[in-house]
Amino acid sequence: MIARGTTSATTGADAFALVREAQAHPATSLLRDACCSDHDGGDREDDGLLTLSSVGEHVTVVIVYEDVDHSGTFTHGDIVRYVSTIPNGSANAHPVR
Repeated sequence: MIARGTTSATTGADAFALVREAQAHPATSLLRDACCSDHDGGDREDDGLLTLSSVGEHVTVVIVYEDVDHSGTFTHGDIVRYVSTIPNGSANAHPVR
């Protein structure tokens, strides 16, 4: 997956809202945060790939971010590079492997 450019501030805020909601309902959501490597084709391994899955292990959200603060996880201040959402219950949802 290659994502270039930045997203709007609204998309970044929406991404953090999705993460906060998933953290508040851990029985129905699973967050996986794979930081850090080069997901956007840049010259540094400073990108994270975060996925939000439903209990049935279907990915509903994929977020690619730049780990600006070098915390090793998705935090405020990180640059959201890409957000892809799949509606809950969609037949097109992809299983997590």
